[in-house]
Amino acid sequence: MPMLRAIRTLNNLEAGTLSGAALQTLLADTGRHGDFVSLVTQRGHARRLAASSTAMAAVAASSTAMAAIVASNTALAAVFASSTARVAIYDHATALATLTAIANVQTYLKTIDVQASTNNTTHTAVNTGRTLLVTQRVNSAAGTSYAGASGDSYSTASTVAVDRFVKVMNLTHRSSSVSYYSYANYIDMD
Repeated sequence: MPMLRAIRTLNNLEAGTLSGAALQTLLADTGRHGDFVSLVTQRGHARRLAASSTAMAAVAASSTAMAAIVASNTALAAVFASSTARVAIYDHATALATLTAIANVQTYLKTIDVQASTNNTTHTAVNTGRTLLVTQRVNSAAGTSYAGASGDSYSTASTVAVDRFVKVMNLTHRSSSVSYYSYANYIDMD
């Protein structure tokens, strides 16, 4: 019966009849919490959950549900493999900040990020739309790497990647000189 209850919860999330607040209340019950954890640790159900914008909006609004996602490598992979889930997390006021503050999530994100490099001194487009700037560095301490939304919001002269984990719309980056390369590692959240 527990898996049947979990599937009913998933159906309600997909239908929009269970909000983030209602999910948070439901998961306060240890039995229901266990059902949900069992659900998100199964690849098929985790992918189904991640594919639904309605379900992911409710999950992003529930700290207990997000904790269950973070605790499962299967669920975490399903969420970051789905553009629908990434958008829901990016657009929620606190979900992305909560996720990226967790060490194992940071480590995971560093395994799936994409690196862009440039030695241009004017801003070069890295990604249009919702972007998570993961790390930033420059190839020589004599240079500086700048990144942001078509501006110099973040800068570093470090040759070791500096953790950022910040939301940036329309990420660009540049170098202080054509003699040095700026590196920006990011995840497309769209």
